[in-house]
Amino acid sequence: MIKKMKEKRLRKMETIKNDFLTEDCVKIYGDLDSKNLVISFGSTKGVILEAIDGLPVKFLQIQVLKPFPIKIVKDILRGITNIISAIRGESNYFKEGEIPEIEEILKEKV
Repeated sequence: MIKKMKEKRLRKMETIKNDFLTEDCVKIYGDLDSKNLVISFGSTKGVILEAIDGLPVKFLQIQVLKPFPIKIVKDILRGITNIISAIRGESNYFKEGEIPEIEEILKEKV
């Protein structure tokens, strides 16, 4: 019974990945032509927007973490020269490895 329920949840996740991951999973603010990017999610939005105001920087706000919109984010990061990640700060919101897609993307750009 437990195995069947786990399989059912995995099938649902695949449906979500295929049907619901659209451009609405992320928002981009700031200088859209900039090669400099701040990436984050959640409550850091206001502070980041204030910090980048008038600077040649764009801000990628991730709005969906599970399933992570990896293809959309990778497409946005294509051509970016400098990335500031505001995802793992002092609070260490995520344990290392909890959202491996974020770590994968950031490692690729280093």
